[in-house]
Amino acid sequence: QDFLYAGRLERLKGLQDVIPLFRALPAARLLIAGTGAFETELRRVAEGVPNVEFLGQVHPSRVAELYRAARAALVPSLCYEVFPLAPVEAMAQGVPVLGRRIGAVTEVVEESGGGVLFDTSAACLEALRRLLDDTDAARAMGAAGRRHALAHWTESAHLDRYFRLIGQLLERQDDRRRR
Repeated sequence: QDFLYAGRLERLKGLQDVIPLFRALPAARLLIAGTGAFETELRRVAEGVPNVEFLGQVHPSRVAELYRAARAALVPSLCYEVFPLAPVEAMAQGVPVLGRRIGAVTEVVEESGGGVLFDTSAACLEALRRLLDDTDAARAMGAAGRRHALAHWTESAHLDRYFRLIGQLLERQDDRRRR
């Protein structure tokens, strides 16, 4: 079973906390798609962990394929991201998200029901095991995330909200003119 991290390889993304956990999960594989300034250090952390694979820079079409094939997407960010794209992209592909409970990742996962959050390495390992062992729960989270992504984060969803807002503003303007 593959877990996927797709993004920049920087200290603030928190991957250094997750890689060592895969020593305890020989039946799972961590695929890491991306490059960055912290890649050398992450490769050092991954030495002796045979089920961690660095894929390097991956074409966006291949990232979508990797998401669809993954058991879950990992978003272990240590920083407060405003609107994290990785969990949204994963959910759009019907893949559950395992994310650190911090910033907007928390909001995205909790509102969608599309994944699991963790605070500690022990909680992350427990969630990884749960996602591995409970296929039905992983599928249900993936489906919930996909429904939420389609309803809230697609071009058509944004355009619908935009045009509704314009309609409301025009109605208010008409109401003011009638007064």
